Amino acid sequence: MVAEDLSKHIKGKKRAKAVNRRLNEWSKGELQKALDKNAALVIKNRASDFQITRFMKKEQVHKILLERTASFLADNGHSLESAISMGWLDEKHINQGKPPRRRR
Repeated sequence: MVAEDLSKHIKGKKRAKAVNRRLNEWSKGELQKALDKNAALVIKNRASDFQITRFMKKEQVHKILLERTASFLADNGHSLESAISMGWLDEKHINQGKPPRRRR
């Protein structure tokens, strides 16, 4: 992700408010477009997915997706643990449905 440095001070209260409002509206619009595009891709891909059904419980969907991820990683010489250590996968996805480990 690339972001422009917008920390430069804007002179004049009215101008600063106007710029802030425009930037806020723009960022919300960009986020909405990205979310809509991602949702559309997920829906399109799921339409041809015969393993995951529309009314399947989220735990079942999670298990199938995790198995697919593990298979993909194994095909490329990696494991779920190595994907976590490299920052490709969040550990919370592996432990979902299991009680959290207690820290000492």
